Amino acid sequence: MELFYYSRTNNTKRFIDKLETDIDSFSITEAHPQGSFILITPTYNFGQIPEEVVDFLEQYGSKLVGVISCGNKNWGPAFGQAGNKISDRYDVPLLHKLELSGNKKDKEIVDKAISHML
Repeated sequence: MELFYYSRTNNTKRFIDKLETDIDSFSITEAHPQGSFILITPTYNFGQIPEEVVDFLEQYGSKLVGVISCGNKNWGPAFGQAGNKISDRYDVPLLHKLELSGNKKDKEIVDKAISHML
């Protein structure tokens, strides 16, 4: 199992760096999944999946086993909607939504979710 992420503004990358998991993490722009993977993605434009993530999933979505989304709670109902859309489209669980680069509680939730997926 691997962890893949996309981070244009580095909020997602800062969150990845906080995690205490034994699985390897990679940017979707730098590597390709060798097996099953969990995706962490930001949400842009009030609920949209970043185009780079759409392109990545078109190639590797069959290996996706779970998604975590980041966003801004100021967007109201659109908060983290990229995760909901990916979860529905690829029939995988939405493991968590976090705001911006997350906090200590988000880290604990995601560490636990990842360990349950292993």
